[in-house]
Amino acid sequence: MPSTPSGNRVAVVDCNNFYATCEQVFDPSLRGRPVVVLSNNDGCVIARSAEARALGIPMGAPAHLLMSLFRRHDVVLRSSNFALYADMSRRVMQVLREATPELEVYSIDEAFLRIPSFALDDPARWGKALRTRVLRWTGIAVSVGIASTRTLAKIANRLAKHASEDGVWVLEDDEETLRVWLSRIRVEEVWGIGPRMARILHRHGIHTAWDFREAPADWIRAHFSVTGARTQMELRGRPTTGLLPDPPPRKSLRSGRTFPHPVTRFSTLREAVAAFAARVGERLREESAVAGRLGLYLSTGPHRDPSHRISDMVWIRLPVYTDATPLLIQAAHHLLEAMYRKGFGYKKAAVMTDDLYPRDRFPQPLFPSDPRIARWRQISAAMDRINQTWGRDTVRWAITGIHRNWQSRRQRLSPAYTTRWSDLPRASTLFRPRGRGRFRPRNGGEDRALFPDQGGAEWRL
Repeated sequence: MPSTPSGNRVAVVDCNNFYATCEQVFDPSLRGRPVVVLSNNDGCVIARSAEARALGIPMGAPAHLLMSLFRRHDVVLRSSNFALYADMSRRVMQVLREATPELEVYSIDEAFLRIPSFALDDPARWGKALRTRVLRWTGIAVSVGIASTRTLAKIANRLAKHASEDGVWVLEDDEETLRVWLSRIRVEEVWGIGPRMARILHRHGIHTAWDFREAPADWIRAHFSVTGARTQMELRGRPTTGLLPDPPPRKSLRSGRTFPHPVTRFSTLREAVAAFAARVGERLREESAVAGRLGLYLSTGPHRDPSHRISDMVWIRLPVYTDATPLLIQAAHHLLEAMYRKGFGYKKAAVMTDDLYPRDRFPQPLFPSDPRIARWRQISAAMDRINQTWGRDTVRWAITGIHRNWQSRRQRLSPAYTTRWSDLPRASTLFRPRGRGRFRPRNGGEDRALFPDQGGAEWRL
């Protein structure tokens, strides 16, 4: 679509049906078929391919209530494979970084980009080239929305998904163009407007993005403070925030899980809590941060007998700011011993840390800390390096368990195609290799695939 030059262009690149697409990239038999990705314990629908969406499968619906629909339409179910999705996200973001130096990763499947100066005369062409490159290099289809502000770019991205044939949309700044398209966007679909805010707006006759844009600025600010005022300004084409190439430091970290069945044994719960604390330690070191407090959350779930229902969280101050896994596990177990009640079946548990500081600048203790903590951190860092090289949990703390019966039920888990050597895809050639790097057709060049059981050549990609 035509575009006019602009000195300030922002693009939103959003991966289409990301989790389902990741499953289809490495399994071509899934392409064109309805694919549904399930949450932890294979409980609810959290992602759908375009084909599954067309069947009317709702997001968040319990999977067991839809089994007849799944069987009737031959829907493919997959357990959530977050290791695969995180690695594919990293690959997509790397392609985007090569297209422009100004990039803000907004979520696992979405990023804001600043349009480079050479592409301002024809941003649509730049967006199409970027979309083609991401698809070719990663197998992930993306939608590209381009506008003068982040909020308008989000709307352009929605139009790119639903109203564009090539997956790219440039939303121009002139008032007539904005009036046409913003009048078609419901106010609750505007980035930054939540359900509660939308209900208030509807009561005052504001139903579309255009209505919100044209509402009195004083009234918007009085009812929705600075957040609403900024959203309105961005809808009027005036940027209020720039890109954040470096994400702001985290204020807390959390690792936890819903168990596939109630956990009653203290030893099993102790393993799970240790594993969650170990994961928090890994993430602290990834973030180059240290924590000053650690918390433990335990819950029996909402569907238990009221007399056997527990949902509690307790915090403890760590002796020093640290990212050493053994110290975090010790603190978590100390809380568990105080919180555990025999005879109760625990359904959820989580370990949290807050009061985070960068590793190179945090409050130093007045007196020297335990010398073991420095050794623990060295061991933790060494284990991180091994696991980064050979795959997660190549080595792990024995106290976190071996069989881990408390782990989430994932009966439909796809292979870790990109993060585990044993799960690399395997391919069979049409020819049998012979000689030094040369290939000779088998059976006079007969056009048929030779699989391992037929004497063909098998290669790991």
